[in-house]
Amino acid sequence: MKYWIAFLGGMFVKILLSFLLGFTISLQAGQLTGRDVIINMESSKKVLTTKMNIKLTHTDVKHGKEKVKIREMVRYHKRYSKGNYKSKSLLRFIKPDIIKGTCFLIWSNRSGGNDQWLFLPKLKTAKRIESKVKTQRFMNTEFSYEDLESFNQTDEQYFLKGEENLNGQHCYIVEVIGHTQTQYKRRLVWIDSQNWLLRRVEFYDKNNKLFKVLTISEYQSFENYNFSTKLIMKNIQTGSQTVMDVSDIKYNIDLPDSYFTKESLVKP
Repeated sequence: MKYWIAFLGGMFVKILLSFLLGFTISLQAGQLTGRDVIINMESSKKVLTTKMNIKLTHTDVKHGKEKVKIREMVRYHKRYSKGNYKSKSLLRFIKPDIIKGTCFLIWSNRSGGNDQWLFLPKLKTAKRIESKVKTQRFMNTEFSYEDLESFNQTDEQYFLKGEENLNGQHCYIVEVIGHTQTQYKRRLVWIDSQNWLLRRVEFYDKNNKLFKVLTISEYQSFENYNFSTKLIMKNIQTGSQTVMDVSDIKYNIDLPDSYFTKESLVKP
């Protein structure tokens, strides 16, 4: 079990959930604080349900040599307007065969934090992911479990550090100071001032050294909803990187609550 958790561990930033969902913008930037910028990005209108295919291409660099591994999964997501949960997500892996059928279930609590379960076909049971595991690598990539979580406005502090033109887009730069359980000392987040799209994230380790850089290089629009379709997480300290490609996006479709239960992991 420990082997599998380590193998499947390692990721969105506390952001991946936010920019994979798609949203339209209804708020205008004024005299903003760092928290205002995060709230504007997170509180804009979002689609209620999504289904998408995700391919993770990880290039590991060791001793000057590159090794590439590819993993593919289907992601289901459902948002709730009331109740104890903000959203629920299911990740079901389809390739390669060694992890086919493995599933992650994520419940995002309205009060903050996430509940996560891992299902391994060989064990035929769903195991709860402990909080200490969330700093580990997800699917042996440069993403970690905690990167899968959304911004936690209860436990995080936000500071507006400035403005900058990034690849032709005017962005606000927000410094994020996380809770004590995070592996990061801080994060710098670039958010487009025109449409509140996330453009770049820098992750700093506990020694305040640049650790990883996330670049969201492509977005695709459907009926004024924006979905990130290419994300690159680069480990600055090792040279390894993971590219996340999103395709076959379907949104506002019927996804019953039964998709997002622990029982559904065992019996799809």
